[in-house]
Amino acid sequence: MRPRQRRLPHELMDELGPYAFGPTAENADCGIGNVDPRQSIRQAPAIRLSEAGASWLSQELEVAFREFGRLSGESLDFD
Repeated sequence: MRPRQRRLPHELMDELGPYAFGPTAENADCGIGNVDPRQSIRQAPAIRLSEAGASWLSQELEVAFREFGRLSGESLDFD
């Protein structure tokens, strides 16, 4: 895994706290249950992003596209 890939989940959780993931955001809104995103991702690595988490990740992806460019569909070889 590249250094940026390792940092992204941590930055997401640091910035959004319990609102990084759907289940922890729902728990925070209800005032019950686990609201620790790090505990949640340890228990369920394929955890669903919240709307805020998906938006944050999309913004980070756009920054990476501007910095590094995009691959065209023709440049990908699936054979």
